[in-house]
Amino acid sequence: MLATETYTPLVNGPTVFTERLATGLAHRGHDVVVAAPSPNGHRFVEEPSRGLTIYRVRSIPTPYPQQRCALLTRGDADGLLTDFHPDLVHIQNHFVLGRALAQAARRRQIPAVGTNHFMPANMLPHAPGILLRLAPLRRGLSAALWRQFVSVYRALDAVTAPSQAAAALARAQGLRGQAGGAPSRSATSAPDDDLGGAAAVQHLDGGAVPPA
Repeated sequence: MLATETYTPLVNGPTVFTERLATGLAHRGHDVVVAAPSPNGHRFVEEPSRGLTIYRVRSIPTPYPQQRCALLTRGDADGLLTDFHPDLVHIQNHFVLGRALAQAARRRQIPAVGTNHFMPANMLPHAPGILLRLAPLRRGLSAALWRQFVSVYRALDAVTAPSQAAAALARAQGLRGQAGGAPSRSATSAPDDDLGGAAAVQHLDGGAVPPA
């Protein structure tokens, strides 16, 4: 199961990464479920191709253009994992959807990994006006978002990033060490043409692991 706060019809880095990974894994014969916010606010299910199911959860608008915030309770997250029985949960963000499904996976002892796409600089320009005018508020919000990121991702079994720069950024925020008995490991993507360039991740120490 891939969990992402942003997915088609939006076009951005996390969307492209997740869509290529999902379609690549399905092409290889895996049954893949993507959990993503609904573009219209209502819950529904899509099956765009064989082996790929997109579960759209309830959502509300946000200040970010076309981006919606998922509404997923603890019971909803538990229900998703009960319905789909994933072997692995791979989150793309630390916000509502990713956090809820990572916590639900931990409760069920399902392995959970995450990829770091987070950049406060991409979000803050769309924050309410007062945050744009007051630098201390911007810095405070950025620091709070990074703390939330670390609290969610340090509990995962492995952490990956789409580039060395993104991995270094996560490490700079303190994402290292162990949590919940499993090591958090920064990594970078290793290209794989069969999986759309986002099939496996490469540990910074040289070992490769599959993300989903």
